[in-house]
Amino acid sequence: MKLLKSVRILSVLTTLFISQAALSKSALNLQLSQEAIQKINHSEQQSIELLTQKKFTFIIRIEHNSVMMENWAKKLCKETAATISAVYGPSTQSHCFFKNSQYDNTDLLISEKNKVIQADFQLDLSRNLENSISVKLVNLKQLDKNFTNRVGWIITYSQDFQKDLQQQIISSAFAINNLSFLRNALVDLIYEDSKVIYDSKIHGSRENFYQKLTKSKYWTPKTRKFLTVGTELLATLSFGWYGYNFLTTNTQDFDYEQEGMIKGFKNKFSAGSMVRYDDNSWGVNRNHVYAGVVYYLECRGAGFTALESYLCAIAGSTAWEALVEWREVFSINDQIFTAGGGAILAESIHQMGNYIDHKAPKWFQNTIGWAWRGPKKMTEALNSGLYKGTDSDLDNNDDPIASGKFEFEIGTIKTSNGKSEKRVGINNEVNLIPFSTEPGQEVKFINNIVETQFSFDGSTQSIANQYDIFAKVVMAAYYNKNIQKGSNNQLNGYSFYVGPSAAIDIRNQQDFNDDFMGIVHIAGGTAKIVNYYKGFKITSSLDFWGDSVMMKSFMIEKYKAVYGRDDLVQNLASANYYNGWGVTTQGQVIVEFGKWSSGLNISYNSAVNTNSRQRNLDAVLKELEMNDQSLNTEFFIERTITPNFKIKFALENYKRSGAILNFAQGKSSTSKARVSLVYYF
Repeated sequence: MKLLKSVRILSVLTTLFISQAALSKSALNLQLSQEAIQKINHSEQQSIELLTQKKFTFIIRIEHNSVMMENWAKKLCKETAATISAVYGPSTQSHCFFKNSQYDNTDLLISEKNKVIQADFQLDLSRNLENSISVKLVNLKQLDKNFTNRVGWIITYSQDFQKDLQQQIISSAFAINNLSFLRNALVDLIYEDSKVIYDSKIHGSRENFYQKLTKSKYWTPKTRKFLTVGTELLATLSFGWYGYNFLTTNTQDFDYEQEGMIKGFKNKFSAGSMVRYDDNSWGVNRNHVYAGVVYYLECRGAGFTALESYLCAIAGSTAWEALVEWREVFSINDQIFTAGGGAILAESIHQMGNYIDHKAPKWFQNTIGWAWRGPKKMTEALNSGLYKGTDSDLDNNDDPIASGKFEFEIGTIKTSNGKSEKRVGINNEVNLIPFSTEPGQEVKFINNIVETQFSFDGSTQSIANQYDIFAKVVMAAYYNKNIQKGSNNQLNGYSFYVGPSAAIDIRNQQDFNDDFMGIVHIAGGTAKIVNYYKGFKITSSLDFWGDSVMMKSFMIEKYKAVYGRDDLVQNLASANYYNGWGVTTQGQVIVEFGKWSSGLNISYNSAVNTNSRQRNLDAVLKELEMNDQSLNTEFFIERTITPNFKIKFALENYKRSGAILNFAQGKSSTSKARVSLVYYF
């Protein structure tokens, strides 16, 4: 029965996607209907009562303050109505109301007339002094008043006004019109099994029915929790479907659009023939990680465990690859980076938000801290606003914050080639083992999140393009602690854990000819030991992982200079990167004593390309054998100035090498010196 219910739910969600696509496709007929324009031109003389049975109805309210502007107002009415007809189809009806010096109370007039019109939307337009039009679009049928049901723009009044207005309406109509639709679909799914089925003859309006449900015995915290996360995920995927089908310009990725949706799905799932590595640009593929962050945080913020949220990320990514992107291959690399990389990065963000909630000063929580606390707070607002729930519905008490650090760093780097630039960085580490830094003895197996790390380093000159992100999650561990406090109140002993872990590494536009790489450290482990001895605290850790990589080939540009790019796979030909597999080893030692601390970080990555299952389904392509390595070494020393500030000096060396079999190999390196001021808590 559970399997049948799951299949039914999936079929309903699929139907929601497809029906929304059909609705939107009919709404996006951009050819202006002359018949509709003629009706609009004479709409003021026609009986309103005869025009109320159409598919969409708009009220257009135009403000001007002079009799001299009446012709302009009528012209604007025609242009706006024609634009609406172009977007929503020729059956759409528009009714214009002019606010002027002779009749100022248009609000009362509209209120009276709308009892008959029963319009879906209202557009308020007013002319500004600088020859622009302020436009406010209001959804009159939006029942969920907790959500914004209006959007506003300022559009320059010119010959492009209709086109600009059209684009604004297209980009906003879906967003303001579908939250009730999604909510109602999910409520129906959950309550159908409880025999609480909506019947308009018995229950009245759907909104009245919904309000009664919120007071019934079926309206449990668990129900609200699943409705909240279901709405978030379905809304995210629905917006994605809308954008992919009607706003995308990425038509070069459409592998089998000409075959139609049904044949496309058949090809996609037939013996896995369409399961491939895609060849999108580096930037597009990198951004899939951030989509995975959204899926994961929507579930994590709703109180699901880390494992459950990871399954959410897998489900969201799979739905995107299998259903939303129906014209394309099912991308292997997108699935790994969205579900795996996104979940890792999102868990570190989630724990950092918890750490800020527990440890940060109030001023930080209420300002910068919203960058990490915001996703969970938005989920809580959705639950309380749309489902009349409380924050306790979404509580998950399996993540006690034990210890950690948050550092915000700003400083200057000078490289060995003479360049200097200002950099900002964030370093966060959260330890979820209770009392791990306090005296005692303990041996146990931990089956939950043990530790997360997050670091960001970017150039202030181009922070959106030049940055490094690293995140790590230790998912379980064997833990052993034996710490005593001596007569001088100094700690002696150790704490130790070893367990499975995973990480994500994104390096964007490094020093080597705009070098970049994306690595999901998908399988491996972490060992960490903390020793206390005579006032010293020595922390040592070692990580080892197997990797899925998108790696820029170090030698590919030289290869193309000799042999050209015609016989290369598209991602190598246009973006210089390959999909492949590799290994990563990294280690760290930090020594702390009083106000001083110093440390050494070493990270080594090695990757090789894969020639199998490339996107080019029919082309005969040259199979190159490539490998790349990077070695990053950093030594740093810090001195505490105040309880919340310290100064940091660091020396970093970054070595990069690569080879293409039977062609050439090369290597390069650069060094950096850095001085920074660090705020921490």
